[in-house]
Parts: sequence; C-alpha cells; structure tokens
Amino acid sequence: MPFTLVWTPTFTRTAKPWVVVNEDVNTTIAAAIPEGKLTRAGLREHIDRHIRAKNITHYFVNPQAMLAGYDTKVSEPMWTEHPGLAAAPKWVKKLKKLHDDGIDPYAVWIARFREKGVSPWVSMRMNDNHNSNDEKSWLHSKFWVEHPEYRKWGGFNYSIPAVQDYHFAFIGEMLERYDGDGFEC
Repeated sequence: MPFTLVWTPTFTRTAKPWVVVNEDVNTTIAAAIPEGKLTRAGLREHIDRHIRAKNITHYFVNPQAMLAGYDTKVSEPMWTEHPGLAAAPKWVKKLKKLHDDGIDPYAVWIARFREKGVSPWVSMRMNDNHNSNDEKSWLHSKFWVEHPEYRKWGGFNYSIPAVQDYHFAFIGEMLERYDGDGFEC
C-alpha cells in the first residue's frame, strides 16, 4: 500500500498534560519481562502494570534501530545469524523466541494500549549510532556494513538518495505493519 508522509506543525493544547513513554525494546523485554512471561498474556500484563505505575497517555514503541525487532523485508531482524551475534544481549534471544512463537510484541502492545485508552505511536531511530566504531558489531545492518560511503560520523548521511530510499522503505514497512496513532522519527 502506498503511503504519504505529512508534516503537520501544529500544537493542540489539551486539558490533561501528555505523559509519554518512548521506550526501546531492550528496556522492556530485557529488564521487565521474565522468560516465563514471554507470551501474549505476559506482554499485556506488563503493559497494564506500566500504565498503572506511570499514568501514561501516549506510548511510543520502537521496533527498529539499525536492525528490526520483527521479521523485516527491508533489512534484517536483530536475531539474524552472523559472527557478531554471540555478543548480543539476552533480550535479542527473547525477541527471537517471541518471533518463533508467532508473537509480535509491538502489535500486542499497540492493541493493548488502545484497549486501555493510551495512544500508541511507532518510533523509529533514524540514525542509531551504537557501536559505529566496531564494524563487526551485531547491531549493524548489512546496508550499513556494505556501504561505508553512505556514512557520516558513524551514522547515515541522509543527503544520499540511497540512504533516503532505504529508510523510507523501512518507514513504509512499519506504517503498513503497525496501527499506531502517530509516527515519530
């Protein structure tokens, strides 16, 4: 499905202030969800506790950095086998388990937030720059590794059309896959 990005620079005052959590997947899965709770019910329970604890109005899920936390066609999922994967943190194995069990945590969370009256958004790390000094890090996509000429100070150089095309493809894939109320990059 084709998509159009629209920038609307408006600010709407609301009676209630926004309380936004913009969370990386590693924080949620690694620290907060034990192995035995890596189920749809466990993911929903985690969200319920999170909402109660923080009075959240908006929650930004982050299914992508240099790699995707889901089975992507644009890049690679975080659990793709390669030499650097052995150094990946434990939460990557948890993501793989969820995938193998047919569970997309972001889709589960987005649905649960909506059920609970919290506005779910999708967030993309446009220039995640972790481990840019280590070419063999498990964090890097093939696109990043195979195209050092597309980088500037370790991150992507967005003045290059191929970099723009790659990231717009990632954005399109996430917008088609996830039903968020908004998109942040």
